[in-house]
Amino acid sequence: MSLKTRDVDRIWDKFGFTTKDARDKLAWLEYDGQKVIYTKRSLGRGDISGKIAHFIRQQMKLSEADFRGAHKCTVSKERYIEILKEKSCIEAK
Repeated sequence: MSLKTRDVDRIWDKFGFTTKDARDKLAWLEYDGQKVIYTKRSLGRGDISGKIAHFIRQQMKLSEADFRGAHKCTVSKERYIEILKEKSCIEAK
């Protein structure tokens, strides 16, 4: 799957990730005051292809179908939190 950097940034924004520019663009998701997901991409612009898109998807704990859904705006932030709870990345309350 090939994505533009702005597509990944849009997914992170939609899911509520905090981002920071360093040597790379760092992104993490906090839930109940704890960092639960951490990922990054290069600061460059253009395409993210091949294994890098795959690694970002894995670090976000998404299946390929869910990642495509996030890209197409069919997976909401609430659904993403449910996915993380199902995968025990977030403790269900």
